Amino acid sequence: MCGICGVLHLGGEQTAESLPRAMVAAQRHRGPDDEGYLCVPGASLGFCRLAILDLTPMGRQPMANEDGTVWLIFNGEIYNFRELVPLLERRGHMFRSHSDSEVILHAYEEWGTDCVRRLNGMFAFAICDRRRRRVFLARDRLGVKPLYYWSDGARFAFGSELRSLLALPFVPRRLSQHALRSYLACEYVPAPESIFAGIRKLSAGHSLTIRLDGAHRGLRTDDWQPERYWELAFMEEGGPRRSVDEYAEELRELLTAAVARRLISDVPLGAFLSGGIDSSSVVALMAGLSADPVRTFSIGFEEQSFDESDYAQLVARHFATEHHMEALRPDVRELVRTVAASLDEPLADASALPTYLVSRSARRHVTVALSGDGGDELFAGYDWYRAARFAALAADWLPAEARHGLAGLAARIAPSPHKKDLRDISRRLLEGLGQPAALQHARWQVFWRADELARLLAEPAAPPEGAAGAGGGFEREMVALLAASGSPRALDQQQYADIKRYLPDDILFKVDRMSMAVSLETRGPFLDYTLAEFAARLPPALRLRGFSTKYLLRRAMRDLLPEAVLHRPKLGFNIPYRNWLRGELKGLLLEALASDRLRAQGIFQPAVVQTLIHEHLEGVRDHAHKLWQLLMFQLWAQTALHPLPAQPQPAAAAQPSPISLT
Repeated sequence: MCGICGVLHLGGEQTAESLPRAMVAAQRHRGPDDEGYLCVPGASLGFCRLAILDLTPMGRQPMANEDGTVWLIFNGEIYNFRELVPLLERRGHMFRSHSDSEVILHAYEEWGTDCVRRLNGMFAFAICDRRRRRVFLARDRLGVKPLYYWSDGARFAFGSELRSLLALPFVPRRLSQHALRSYLACEYVPAPESIFAGIRKLSAGHSLTIRLDGAHRGLRTDDWQPERYWELAFMEEGGPRRSVDEYAEELRELLTAAVARRLISDVPLGAFLSGGIDSSSVVALMAGLSADPVRTFSIGFEEQSFDESDYAQLVARHFATEHHMEALRPDVRELVRTVAASLDEPLADASALPTYLVSRSARRHVTVALSGDGGDELFAGYDWYRAARFAALAADWLPAEARHGLAGLAARIAPSPHKKDLRDISRRLLEGLGQPAALQHARWQVFWRADELARLLAEPAAPPEGAAGAGGGFEREMVALLAASGSPRALDQQQYADIKRYLPDDILFKVDRMSMAVSLETRGPFLDYTLAEFAARLPPALRLRGFSTKYLLRRAMRDLLPEAVLHRPKLGFNIPYRNWLRGELKGLLLEALASDRLRAQGIFQPAVVQTLIHEHLEGVRDHAHKLWQLLMFQLWAQTALHPLPAQPQPAAAAQPSPISLT
């Protein structure tokens, strides 16, 4: 895993080496083992390396082809590189390393920009093609690895993290009001936007070509049109219907192959183990493929309703893993500050905290950890899929007046102090009964209504008609995303929307930033695109049968996993922040959201925020989710909305020399 960055002059002028050096310094945690630079007319590229494959100097980047006309910087792993090497060698390509990085170079030489279609992996890379005077950027199909970009019409800059672009003195820090509304609506900033106006994310499954001959001079960030090279089609396969066991056998084979591909490493490797079916399935298959005991890592909570450690230890014993379990007794205030500073963009998904802790624990023993991320999106594991089915059944059986009456009862159900109990489940189910069918899915991911945002924000002007981000605007975009699935089936639409948005912009964003903060590489077998395409072809009843989630995955793993794990309800990976806001984090909350600070900042209305705080602390109403969003934004903003301090540079003798070509 690594960090990449670059500054391009669209007219081909020489660029300064100091610019990528500053960008690398801002994201060096992504690659503490090595760094390198390339300076050519029109382009200056920077790279920092977390060495995983080919630890020799031959694996260093920037990496060139045989004649030095094509150069690569690459973040990620190509899992099928060993299959591509002999194919490319038969076509005359010569390899100098055992690195997966070199495969990208030769694949580009052979197939041009279509090379991305041949790669199975997680990646964000840039190829500087000196002969064609262009730079080619690409991001993997499901969005595991990040890539940001910016342009003012004369220059184009890109980097693995937002902070690398902010290290450039000419990139402005202008908060995007539209992105801010998106963050408040759904607790993350959906691609292709970033929280800063003028800086965008390259969307998952897209590529972008930048010309260095002046042809694109004058184009600003919003003018660039990335090209989509992969799409997920929810469409049942044709031909005769197969049996459930035949589908289960194919799923087991595909998942085993995906795990095996992710075991290739020249450094120590392990796995996250929560005790849920996804991570337990990964560990089970790793155990069958590994000669040595699998190293597994989990964390536990003192509060039992949030604790999964008993299930994790059950799986660890079952497969005789070398298990490391860390009880969660952190300095909560310091932990929240650390996580907020590592997030790069504001994110209010509270599971970032345990993700950081388990990553930190794993990094003491391994450099690579496999995870179960993606299983919920591919095989319908979330409660909201069951809730949508419940609402659909209610719509068939109950008249509208009765549904709206039941929905009105939701407000009378007090929230639980525990992570999940019957009160919370009942409240969420009832809330949905009063919503139109098209908005059933969106409501699960919208936390502020448009009228609430209008009162909260110091600049309350509504976004343009049809735009996303604020209450109804976000919901309208979600409805459009559901329709883009191309399927008439509700479950297909919901899963498509989650795979396209929630998975890359919340789940994978969180895992990337938290693992990279401690220089740990994570690999997700469920994120193999062959599995995603398989899941999208399944009959919906094999993903969600009645109200049973992940039906086919449970069927495929039934002879491997303990019964208690196979049929346990989903708990998730979260923290008791509702209780913390009234206890350990009360002082931090009051400090970060103090009225004088908010007035000076000019983003939120102090009176509205103080009302939320008072009602929550006094137990009048539960505003935990909204206050957590505001707290995480404020902690992020304390550094990100102001110029970064000067980055210390390594001693001159220790600085790698850039590769300068004319």
